[in-house]
Amino acid sequence: VRLAREGEAPQPGTVLLAGTNDHLRLLGPARMAYTEDPSDYLYRPSIDVFFESVARHWRGDAVGVLLTGMGRDGALGLKAMRER
Repeated sequence: VRLAREGEAPQPGTVLLAGTNDHLRLLGPARMAYTEDPSDYLYRPSIDVFFESVARHWRGDAVGVLLTGMGRDGALGLKAMRER
């Protein structure tokens, strides 16, 4: 378990946590990045932003786990993953 670094790829057996107040986003199957956008989200970093990027860019199976939530953060992202 460690903080995610800009530009790195997800690796099996590693849990990555957002390390800033920016959103963590998957930009493709092998690259993660921090982004200020969307800037109007109440929760920062938002797990919805990450889950939605996984639904959009990850090729293959994925599992989203929401251990705790702030308000409804995570609900739309998990729904996007399920629909994909």
